[in-house]
Amino acid sequence: MNAMLVYRAAGLAAALAVMPAIAQPVVDGQKDADYGSALALQTTGTGFGDSGNTGCDAFDIGDPGAVVTGIEIAIPMFELGTPAGAIKIFAAINGGGHDFMSNQVLGGLELGTPNLGEPRNIDFGAFPGLQHVEFTPTSGATPTIDGQLDASYVQLALQTNQTAFGDNSDGTVEVGNGSELDGLYAVESGGMLYIFLTGNLESNFNKLELFIDSEAGGQNKLRGDNVDIDFDGLNRMGDDGSDNGMTFDAGFEPDYYFTCTNGGDPTTIYANFASLNGVYGDYLGSTFPGSDGTFVDGNNFYGIFATMDNSNTAGVPGYCTPAGTVDYANGSELDGLYGYVDEVNNQLFLLFTGNLQNGAGGKDSNSGNKLTVLLDVQPGGQNKLRGDNVDISFGNLNNMGDDGSGNGFTLDAGFEADYWMSIKTNNFPVYQILDAAVLRTDGKLMDFSGNSLDYGAYDGNAKMDGVQVPYDGPLLDIQDGFTPNIYCNYGPRLTQIDPFNPVDGLIGLFIDNSNIDGVTDVDVSDAGNVTTGIEIVIDLDEAGWDGVSDIKVMGFISNEDATYLSNQFLPGLPSGTDNVGNSGATRDIDMASYAGQQWVVVPLGGGDPCDFADFNSDGTVNTQDFLAYLGAWAAGNPTADCNDDGTVNTQDFLCFLGLWAGCQ
Repeated sequence: MNAMLVYRAAGLAAALAVMPAIAQPVVDGQKDADYGSALALQTTGTGFGDSGNTGCDAFDIGDPGAVVTGIEIAIPMFELGTPAGAIKIFAAINGGGHDFMSNQVLGGLELGTPNLGEPRNIDFGAFPGLQHVEFTPTSGATPTIDGQLDASYVQLALQTNQTAFGDNSDGTVEVGNGSELDGLYAVESGGMLYIFLTGNLESNFNKLELFIDSEAGGQNKLRGDNVDIDFDGLNRMGDDGSDNGMTFDAGFEPDYYFTCTNGGDPTTIYANFASLNGVYGDYLGSTFPGSDGTFVDGNNFYGIFATMDNSNTAGVPGYCTPAGTVDYANGSELDGLYGYVDEVNNQLFLLFTGNLQNGAGGKDSNSGNKLTVLLDVQPGGQNKLRGDNVDISFGNLNNMGDDGSGNGFTLDAGFEADYWMSIKTNNFPVYQILDAAVLRTDGKLMDFSGNSLDYGAYDGNAKMDGVQVPYDGPLLDIQDGFTPNIYCNYGPRLTQIDPFNPVDGLIGLFIDNSNIDGVTDVDVSDAGNVTTGIEIVIDLDEAGWDGVSDIKVMGFISNEDATYLSNQFLPGLPSGTDNVGNSGATRDIDMASYAGQQWVVVPLGGGDPCDFADFNSDGTVNTQDFLAYLGAWAAGNPTADCNDDGTVNTQDFLCFLGLWAGCQ
């Protein structure tokens, strides 16, 4: 043995003698030195979008004040309680089922605010500023109802946010292919309140939601027992019995509600009106874009008029989808898979570098791409996914399972999954969510009545918290003999064994979506340089590891309900492979039909201690690593905790110095 090797060995021995274990990774979505080399790198370009700069200007608000066409409404003041003082108005664009709120609100949301999602979970009081306007009606010349802004209207608000519901480009009066609210105007004339919303309402049955506060009382939080109008659309935004319901700014308690939509061939406008202080409301009827606002074939004894002109193609621009930040990605890719087994603390750490595109909906929606992670850590399990696993993640798991015909998503030979995890991130506010389930050889455990004894587990947290998903409760169903499915916010395997003593923190997750490099749709050469992504930690007992079996891992990206699989697998598919599909029939996919092995073994022992000495992960231990470590150590960064005692101090510096000296 030459002198350099003797010195290296002596240095390593000395370093390892003073440290109980090389520091474990910090779960922050970033590649720590502890991970060492990649277990797998991507081999095919992403078919699910390359996250990066879209070329748009996130600070461009356009010219909403220049728009002079849109939705025009006239309501008799008598029908609003003949208010003598101020009136307050809130307006927003919602989805066709009154079930997905856009970012087009007047007053206006902050620039950059994405679509708001599930209306029942929105509290407008949590947003900066006021999302309603207050004004005292002033008399003016009577406008002509035609969807064009007359000079007598008084401007009350202008849009402050780009539209994430499509930027109209059609240019005709009749049809809109995007929705935006550019401005809010009003005037009183002849006992009528005229309201004008400049912009567009897409002709796909998107909804304009208009709430008016003109009397004492009203509903600051929408109830769920209001009058049934527009297929119960009003109550779709109200309390569903869980004490939710769309909540307005403090001081805004609407008394009246108007909604309209348009679509069909020819394009037709449909409208409804209701009181929130009483038990009445009606379908007003229909009319056409560019009409005088007279409704037909409805119950418009209120004397309300409305029409629209969808010809605007200016105003606010389309939403600039964020990318390159910890919170947001506009594409999905898996660049590298890294693993670390901490036998001392009985934990498995996994890092899938890359991106996971944000779903458009809120934290409780099923929107957005999903990362599925499967573990094989003990004998038995499911090489072909069964269809009688626990019901979790909006049915995602069983969507891939046997439908009774003997099919089921089939994995490569040698891999029998014992544990399933599904990961997603949503829109605003940004949450990160991990669902988990145990996969048993014979399906989920059940009682004599066929009710599940196995848990579907899920937990998530707001990214703004800056910490990993905690998996610490409080949800914990107890099987009462009558409940088909039970759920918890704890690790599902150990909770099933002892549901009365759940253990906190058995699983953790953090997503760092800031990568804009890595693979493109055609090039994989940069995959190994990506250092951020989706990081998971799981207790090895929770995973089901028997202490002797290989720890095998695979992961892949799918659509929201796992009915369509991307080409982003790790380990990767053959170069040039398109998205796997299979349009609602992922249970028919057999991974054996793809060349190569789509699973990898995570080695025990955490790899070569010199991987930690290569602190900047450039493949070489040199002065740059010492300087990188010194900076992290001086800042008290948790990644500098070389001896893994939970504190960054002098002992860590000496620990690293010994490793560094012995690994050059």
